Formats: sequence, C-alpha cells, structure tokens
Amino acid sequence: MLPKCIIQNKRRRFDPFSYAVFAGFSVSFFVSFLVISSQRFAFAQTFSAPSVFSGISITIPWEEPEVEEGSVIVIENGKFSLSTKNYDENIYGVVVVSTAISLADRTLDETGSILVVSSGETYVRVSSINGDIKVGDFITTSSVAGIAQFADVSGYVLGIALEDYSNNDPNAVGRILVQIDIKSAYVANRSQKNLFQFLKTGALSPIMSPLTSFRYLLSGLVVVASFIVGFSSFGKISGQSVEAMGRNPLASRDIKSAVVFNFIFTFGIMITGIVVSYLILVL
Repeated sequence: MLPKCIIQNKRRRFDPFSYAVFAGFSVSFFVSFLVISSQRFAFAQTFSAPSVFSGISITIPWEEPEVEEGSVIVIENGKFSLSTKNYDENIYGVVVVSTAISLADRTLDETGSILVVSSGETYVRVSSINGDIKVGDFITTSSVAGIAQFADVSGYVLGIALEDYSNNDPNAVGRILVQIDIKSAYVANRSQKNLFQFLKTGALSPIMSPLTSFRYLLSGLVVVASFIVGFSSFGKISGQSVEAMGRNPLASRDIKSAVVFNFIFTFGIMITGIVVSYLILVL
C-alpha cells in the first residue's frame, strides 16, 4: 500500500496556468539572453580605482594621437576631436581611463578608441587662462586643445567646478573635479561684464534657454520704454515752455529753469531705465 503523501500527489490536478507562466518566463529569459549577447555594446566592469565618480562612459572612435585623461572632446560633422575654441557648442564629453561601468563598442579596435563620459563627476584638465576657478563656477572649453577654462560669459558650458583651481601661469594645466552638465547656460559675472559682452550674448539668446531670451527681451523693452517716455516728456514740456516765453517774456528766467529741470528729469528717467535693464540681466 502506497504512503498517504504519494496518493495525494497522484491525485493533484494538472494546472495549465502554472506551466504557462513557467514556460513564458523561460522563453523570455532565453530571448533576452540572445538579444543582449548579439548587441554591439556590452557592459564592462572594472575593479581598479575609477576616474569617474558617477555616470557611465562609452567608447568612441579615435583616429588622432594619444589623448590624456581629462581632456575635453567635441563632435563636429560626425568626427570626434579635442576642443579648440571658446564656448564650443559641440561639446561631447571628457576622456576617462577607467570607470565603474562602461559601454564598449565591440566593433571598435581598442587601439582606435577611447572612453568618454558625458555626465557625472570626473576630473577635467583646466587652465587659468581666463582666470581662477572657484567651486560652483561654470567650466567651458578654451582655445587650448582639450583644456577647459572658467566661463565668465553666457554660452555653452561643460559643467560646474567642484574644486578650486588657481595658477599664476596661464600656460600651466591642472586637474579638478567637475560635475559634467553639458548645456547652454546664462553666466552672470558682473565684475567682467561690459556692454559689448552683453550685446554679444544677447545675439545668441535665441539659441539659449527661454529664460535667457526672456531676460534680454525684457531688458531691451525697459531701455526702449525709458527713452520713449523721457524724450516725449521733454519734448512736450519744452514746446510748452517756448510758447510761454513768447507770451510772457518777463517770466523767461523761470521758464528756462523749468526747462533745465525737465532735462535733468528726462536724463534721470533714461539712466533709471538703463540701470533697471542691467539689473535684469545680472540678477
């Protein structure tokens, strides 16, 4: 006589739902394995000290001579190269040597490719060619190949400095930790701003952020409005003063004083408009 447990197992009914779930899971796992194994990219982990503290690096084709870690890379017309101009709008990323996680293109030869990171925290080669760098400053490309610098005007930036850097020699190159955040940014630096820089940045505002465009639009409207109000007020009062002098020559001295006062008042309106416009841009 069979044990009671065996008899109960023999009486257990066939459950098609459970078998369907198991079969579906098995097929999905098998298909996922085939897809991942056939892709160009594969995850690779390294156990050496990473040069990137966050983010994922990828390999890119590289035909130029050997490049140093921390160099800034741009992409133009589908070709990667070192950055060579200020505020380059084609910033792609920063060269790294080792990362915790990377995506490797299997179609590229190891000798003809480099690792680049486009986000996260990594060390970047910098120079004091445009001034000392403080924590929180925007960092951008420079005219020196692959070297970043302090961004003192609005434009395309590489990211934000997480460390200070200063050197009396502008030709010297150092490395600082940078939070990579490639974008077009509004940079307010009142100590180095002038009218030419404002106009230059304003001309680029349509390709910048909506907030930047709004700032320049509002600033321009304030200046135009202040000049219109000033000139219209001065013209109206001056015309009335001339008529009054013709009717009453004895009061010409008082009328002239009123005209002078009106001129000072008009000039004050214009200066106020310019100051308000400037504050809109820098605050």
